[in-house]
Amino acid sequence: MSNEQRCDQPISLCWKNLRYEVDEWCMIDGWKASRKRKVILNRLNGSVRLNSLNALLGPSGAGKTSLINCLTGNVPAKNISSETEIYINKEIIAKSSNSLVSFVPQLVHEIILGRFTVLESLYYAFCFKNPAHNQGRAYQHIHSTIQELMLNPKVLQTRFENCSGGEQRRVAIAQELMSIESKPPFLFIDEPTTGLDSESALVVMKCLQRLSEQNGITVIVSIHAPSSDILNMFDQLYIIAKGGVCIYSDHPDRLRPHLNQITGISLNEEDSPIQEYLRIASNGIDDEQVRKLTQESVPTTPSTTDISYQQIRRKRMPIRIDSKGYSSLFKKIPLLRSLDTIQTSTVFNIHCRCSSPDWCFCRNHCQLNTICINHQ
Repeated sequence: MSNEQRCDQPISLCWKNLRYEVDEWCMIDGWKASRKRKVILNRLNGSVRLNSLNALLGPSGAGKTSLINCLTGNVPAKNISSETEIYINKEIIAKSSNSLVSFVPQLVHEIILGRFTVLESLYYAFCFKNPAHNQGRAYQHIHSTIQELMLNPKVLQTRFENCSGGEQRRVAIAQELMSIESKPPFLFIDEPTTGLDSESALVVMKCLQRLSEQNGITVIVSIHAPSSDILNMFDQLYIIAKGGVCIYSDHPDRLRPHLNQITGISLNEEDSPIQEYLRIASNGIDDEQVRKLTQESVPTTPSTTDISYQQIRRKRMPIRIDSKGYSSLFKKIPLLRSLDTIQTSTVFNIHCRCSSPDWCFCRNHCQLNTICINHQ
């Protein structure tokens, strides 16, 4: 997807003031335990666009996996600040009949039994994800999915534990795509290329790129030190420094000029800008260059320009007019729930204070604002 096409896509998921803390126990004088709160993610802002391939980058311990867990609802609500806000585009919810989120962990053998053949694993996943009357279409759907993920059909008769690392990652992704009614709008994958050779890693990433472009899936992956070929596949990079702050959120093409503009660092043509960002990110939140990049790396949040008048009119949604600028077609995600268990009762009720009798966008009179709902 070109940079222009990416900017034309509406925002599908957005997070604001995301602060995640955990309890940390330490020993005092060798015997007395003391508990303190450790900040993992420090008031992160960010967003991803519809049908895009997005990378979460950073050194080990920066919080990439923690961010994925927060966005997928896999953390205790007590560990997330009450000021944290997470939004999802209501258009996606309206079109999705099943779960909104699929997640593939780094250790894929934890979610697939090694002694099962690939066919058995995918067939059981299909049975769990689809009504009984669709089971006759299982094998057709399985074959089309593995073809889409560039897997040889012979792998279906192979035990999962005997597959190569790249094949195992793609089988795990295929397992998340077994719903015949609708594919998940969001696919989160933790370290999909770790432990793979360069060719296998490239094949896995090509499959993810195809899923985002051809199947309407927003893909978010955490990745460590990607090659230049893989880096240029992404529509957006989100780089986290140690201490849980974002130092870059933009297209890969902007890495070099952004670094030079903010820090004054001028790289040679043969130097990799992403390696320089990761070097800076490993210095932590107290580093001067990290502070400069953090101040300048404020990602886009939803605005009225992301949703067209036609979409609002077609949805026939009442509009609440307020003084701030978040789109009424975005919905607050309760932090006590996973994204895949959102209930319709949490959708905003939005009303119009404008004097116009028609359902109008009120562009010249006011702005749109979501209602803030604090989690309990």
